[in-house]
Amino acid sequence: MHLRGRDLPNHHPIHLRKPGSAQADLFHPERSGADHRFFRLRYVHLGLPEKPCDDLHVQQYPDSIGDLLQKGLSRIGTSSRIYGNIKDADHAAVRAEEFDCMVGLPAEMLYLARTAPNLRPDTVLLSADYVPEAIIQALEFNWQCRVFTHYGMTETGYGGGVQCGARKAYHLRDADLLVEIVDPDTGSPLPPSRTGEVVLSTLQNEAMPLIRYRTGDLAKMAVDPCPCGASLHRLDKVSGRLINSVRIDDQPA
Repeated sequence: MHLRGRDLPNHHPIHLRKPGSAQADLFHPERSGADHRFFRLRYVHLGLPEKPCDDLHVQQYPDSIGDLLQKGLSRIGTSSRIYGNIKDADHAAVRAEEFDCMVGLPAEMLYLARTAPNLRPDTVLLSADYVPEAIIQALEFNWQCRVFTHYGMTETGYGGGVQCGARKAYHLRDADLLVEIVDPDTGSPLPPSRTGEVVLSTLQNEAMPLIRYRTGDLAKMAVDPCPCGASLHRLDKVSGRLINSVRIDDQPA
């Protein structure tokens, strides 16, 4: 289906900045409401719906991850603060003592955990970058907390999927995204047990709809029922990036 300019709603688009590039017009304001709902629900999944949250994301501009999460939390009466990029770990540690949940970049949270191992947040949510298992283990050991991870990207309005209390796979936002796993060479869909490239189609994005958008991420769909009982489709943890894979005997590594 081809969209013409007059077919689009008469609203100004939301500007999202992709690292290393100029801002792009990706979403209309009504899409922002869906993103607020997702970020609100992803926090509730952490089991701390009424406790204060400290967001240590570096993005502080309008419609950034921190901004969307903060607006979503405000709708359930949860206080939050965007701290920003950690330049002084000691200062960040003092401020973090006030909060029960922290959200931030994996590398920065690891840096903070090594600087202030005596912090005791109940929950940590890692986002906006690939999360090695070693970082999760280090945070859980140092802070004696539960660590959750989130899957998303600029093209999905940041929100894509989030772990529940079982902390296994990512519950996907089925109302907004269609996620598929395909063979990176042929584009053919793969069975749930096979690892391949994650491609996604946006279902409600009117400003810049994406159809089978190639993410470059390698993962597979989770097929076993989730212990939490939710029926949303789930994406298993991302195992790597296609660009970083090495082929041996014509087989993807």
